Amino acid sequence: DNPDIRLLVSNILKDQNFLVRTAANYDQAIFEIEKKLPDLAIIDIKLDKTDKSIVNSALADLLRVLLKSCSESTGVASKLIASASDLDSLAAGNRNLAALQGWRLEVFGKFALDLCNGKIGLSVEGSKVTTIQLSQTS
Repeated sequence: DNPDIRLLVSNILKDQNFLVRTAANYDQAIFEIEKKLPDLAIIDIKLDKTDKSIVNSALADLLRVLLKSCSESTGVASKLIASASDLDSLAAGNRNLAALQGWRLEVFGKFALDLCNGKIGLSVEGSKVTTIQLSQTS
């Protein structure tokens, strides 16, 4: 699920004239396998499907609202920032996600982590969703 490693391995195999299909997550991998069974699959050991029984569904819903707000305020399509699967994984406690790295961390990830950790809340002002800093008590 690491894009740099996926690209490196893919390029090495392509240089050897292999036909290569890649997947960034479990759902994409299953989709590719169902299209056509590969002769060989190289799979990241962490490429697992989020167990829906451990997903905090209320938090996942709040993350969806936050993602929509961040997408609208930055002008970046929400699907480019994080997938629904990413949001469920985040709500289940997974922190090894593309949505928490690079530019995605800046436009969404930091806010998402703060929301998950109870540092911010969401508020509605007219038709706009905003974040509010929550007071921390010891």
